[in-house]
Amino acid sequence: MKKIFLTLLAIFMVTSFTISPSMSAATAEELPMELSDELIEVTNEHIELKGNSYKIVDHKELKDKISKQDLALVKEKLKETNQYLKTNNKLKKINNDTFIFEISDEEVQKQAEELGYDFDLNIEADQAYTEGQIGIASAWDYNGYNRMYLKWWGAEIWLSKTVVGNIAGGTVTAGSIFLGIVIPGIGWAIAIGVTTWIVGMYGSYNAKPIVAGVQWNSEIRYAYIQTP
Repeated sequence: MKKIFLTLLAIFMVTSFTISPSMSAATAEELPMELSDELIEVTNEHIELKGNSYKIVDHKELKDKISKQDLALVKEKLKETNQYLKTNNKLKKINNDTFIFEISDEEVQKQAEELGYDFDLNIEADQAYTEGQIGIASAWDYNGYNRMYLKWWGAEIWLSKTVVGNIAGGTVTAGSIFLGIVIPGIGWAIAIGVTTWIVGMYGSYNAKPIVAGVQWNSEIRYAYIQTP
């Protein structure tokens, strides 16, 4: 990739550190711990989206189910997510409990090239899955979507094979910056978490469309391949 590195880094860092909730006013010592999967599952039924904010419902019941420390952690995560909602006007509310951001590969290419990146729209399919394995190839050659579903605990990020291939072909730092173009305002921590996973799993030659659930502190809860 061709990069105007310092310019792009400055743009991304300004976007991330002013919009990403976990990087706002907190110091390194104040950053919250990660939420366990068990805590998220227990808490899910007690979180509702009211207007443009996630709120705890049945507070007393939740308080009886989890520890005082865990309750404080849940509240901190809600504060971060609600701050993200307040400051990111690119999110679209699609129903009573879901916000989403979408961008096509063509839009990614346009924005990337405006900022000095070459973006390859023609990422090749993995030959191992396209020669003589029609059923498997139809799924594995699927290009996928670029989306972000906001969750009260973080974000679920969907990336197309094309975007994954472009990220996987570079370094973690460059890929993290590039991911900030794909999903504006996701923040440095989430970008690094997703990019590190992609670079560790794929190269540009064997990219797959992925889904990754990531907490604001970069902890990946789950990651898997999109299917048609």
